[in-house]
Amino acid sequence: MTTTVFASPTEAAGNGNGNGVGPAQPSVAAKAAPAKTFNDVLADVAKRANIKKIDRALAGELDSRLSTHKVMITVTAGNRDAFRKLLQQRGRRVRREHGSLNLFVADLPTQDVLEFANSGLVKALSLDSPIRASQIAPTVTVTAPAQPTVTAPYAVLPGATFNVTITNGTGNAKDWVSLNATAALDATYVGWKYLNGSTTAPTTGLTSATVQFVAPTVPGTYNVRLFANGGWTKLATSATVNVGPTLTVPLAPVKPGKAFTVDVSGAPGNVTDWVSLTAADAADTNYFSWAYMNGSKSAPSTALTSATVTFIAPVTQGTYNIRLFVNNTWVKLATSTPVIVSGAAPSVTIPSAITAGDTFTVAL
Repeated sequence: MTTTVFASPTEAAGNGNGNGVGPAQPSVAAKAAPAKTFNDVLADVAKRANIKKIDRALAGELDSRLSTHKVMITVTAGNRDAFRKLLQQRGRRVRREHGSLNLFVADLPTQDVLEFANSGLVKALSLDSPIRASQIAPTVTVTAPAQPTVTAPYAVLPGATFNVTITNGTGNAKDWVSLNATAALDATYVGWKYLNGSTTAPTTGLTSATVQFVAPTVPGTYNVRLFANGGWTKLATSATVNVGPTLTVPLAPVKPGKAFTVDVSGAPGNVTDWVSLTAADAADTNYFSWAYMNGSKSAPSTALTSATVTFIAPVTQGTYNIRLFVNNTWVKLATSTPVIVSGAAPSVTIPSAITAGDTFTVAL
C-alpha cells in the first residue's frame, strides 16, 4: 500500500522559516495624494494668508470650497465706475449697487475674491448673507460725565460785585476758584475763594455753587478759574469778564448847545459798541443823543477800544451823563460822572430882511 503524504499549504508555500520558496510578497508603494483642484489651491491660500480685507464669514465660505460666492465689495473712493466696468468685462452678476457707500453686491468666483483682496481698488470684501440675531453685538451706550463749568457775566463795572456759577464740580471740600486777568498765570490771581464763598474750606464738598467776587478797579479783561482740592489742577475757566471801561467828561459846566468831548478807554472792542448822552435820572432808552465809538451813527470798519467822541450839549440845562453799551445791546458797561449843562443858551442874531446879493452879518 502506497501512502502519499501531502504538504500543508504553509509548508508547500514556505513560511520564511523552512526551505520552501513561496510566492513574491506584494510591494507597498506610497499612495499618491489626489490632485488638488484650482479652487482647493485658492482656498488654502485664503486660509493661510492674513488678508485683512476679507471678513471672517467670507473666509469661512472660501474654505468650504464653494465655487461662487455672493460678496459685498466696498471699493475705494473715486473708483466705483472703474470697478463696475471691471465686473462687466468679466461677466460677473451685479445684484445691487449702493453709490453713496461705494458698495457692490456681486456673485464672484473664489479666484476673483482673492484677486480683489490684493487690489488697490477694493477696501473690503464680506459675505452678503442674512444676519442672525446671535451675530449682532449688543449696543453699549457710554455717557461721558458732565464736565465742570464756570459761568461769569460778560461785563461788570469796576469795583462792582458780581456772581459766578460753578456746576459739575468734583465735590472736594477744598475745590476753589480764582479771579485772574486773562493773560495772567494761575498763581497771579487778584482774588480767590472756596466754593462756599469763603477762604475757609467747607466741611462738606460742593459740586455746584454761586460765588461772589468784587471786580477790580482797573479796567480790563478777566476770567474765573476752577481748581481741584486745594491744588493747581485746573478744571474749568470761564469766558472773559470785561471790567468796565472809563468815560472821561469835562469837569466844568458845558453851555447848552455847545460841543464837548468824551474820552472812552478800555472798551471791549466790538465794532458796534456805542455811547449815549442821557439825562442823569432818565432810563437808558431815553437818551438825548448817541454815537458809535467813531463818533458817527455808522459803525466803524475796525473795532475801537478807546476813542474821543464829540457830543452837542442839550439846550435844556440840567445834569446829564455818558453811558457806554456793548455791541448794539443794552448791556451797560460804564456810566460817566455828571455832565453839567448850564449857562445861557447860544443865540443867533440875523437881520430881519436882506436884499438878494447883499452881504449880511450874523452875531453869535
